[in-house]
Amino acid sequence: MKASASGVRVVAFVAAALLLTGTSPLAAAEQSDGVVTACAGPNGQLRVVAAASQCRPSEIPMQWSITGPQGPVGPQGPAGPPGPAGPAGPPGPAGPAGPTGPAGPAGPPGAMGPRGETGPAGPQGDPGPPGPQGDPGPPGPKGEPGAEGPQGAQGPAGPGFSGPQYYTIGNGDLRGAGTSTAVQVFAAGVRGTYILGGEARLVAGVHLPQNATISRVTMRGFDSNATSDIRVELLAQDQRTGAFTQLHPASLASGTSTGLFEVSADVPFVRVDNDAYHYFVHVTSTAGWAGPTLQIVGIVIGYSLE
Repeated sequence: MKASASGVRVVAFVAAALLLTGTSPLAAAEQSDGVVTACAGPNGQLRVVAAASQCRPSEIPMQWSITGPQGPVGPQGPAGPPGPAGPAGPPGPAGPAGPTGPAGPAGPPGAMGPRGETGPAGPQGDPGPPGPQGDPGPPGPKGEPGAEGPQGAQGPAGPGFSGPQYYTIGNGDLRGAGTSTAVQVFAAGVRGTYILGGEARLVAGVHLPQNATISRVTMRGFDSNATSDIRVELLAQDQRTGAFTQLHPASLASGTSTGLFEVSADVPFVRVDNDAYHYFVHVTSTAGWAGPTLQIVGIVIGYSLE
């Protein structure tokens, strides 16, 4: 049996009405794929069935989708507010290395690292060319004195120093040997130096050139004392031991009481060594000295540089 066109339209209208009203037979016949099957009778009656095979011979089987065809796209609505940030996704796989970029500007120097271990010594290189002469360095500390060498041969006398030489000790060169010695020098009407009181000894240093040879000692003075004489000694003192050595065999004394006198004594070969000794004259009296009856005018030491 074949339905007319008007009958089909009636059936479609009825089906749409049932669909809009949510009739339960239609909901019950809905398939899992969203398709509804119905049978349309000759009088326009619509009967919903589970399958088209359930329609009678006088009915027309019909099927339609519960979901209608997709309508046209509507206009775009306004943008909604931003949603909260979603959780960070897992890192993606590393991409391929890009091309090397241009070198950047040099950064500031970093802090010096710790000193590394000293490496092994390299092989000896060839000597380089000599460098320019450097400036003289400061003098080093003074070394210890070396051992004394042997005495060299005496050289020839220099010009102007050959022949006899004389070293004179005058009135003003003598001084008291002790703190209690009272010395009178250049008193009015008096020729020489004398002792007024205290310890009766006078001394004066003798400063001769190194390696000079002493040959003679002469004393000049005034003696009017009948009981005492003036006595002079030329001495050398060892600078290391302090021991004294008289350089002429016997003491040199005035030996008169008649006024002015001059007495001399030869000195055996004595060569001056200022590094080991210092030299001086020592003036005393034989029996006390207090006043101008004993006076020293001068002492002369003869020497040579030959």
